[in-house]
Amino acid sequence: MLIQAKDLGDRTSNNCYVGVFRSLNANQETWYLGNLFMNKYYVVYDMTPYDEQGKDYIQVGIAL
Repeated sequence: MLIQAKDLGDRTSNNCYVGVFRSLNANQETWYLGNLFMNKYYVVYDMTPYDEQGKDYIQVGIAL
């Protein structure tokens, strides 16, 4: 799940980055999937736990 630095505009580095990051707001438990990540991987959001089971979360599936 790594994105090469050149794909982020960094032409001087051979580093790789993960296209997933957490919100900087301490009051939130929010995670973000960046657009480069979502362009490279198939991402499915499943609302079943929230809608049908009354849970306070959703599920996310990720595949190449």
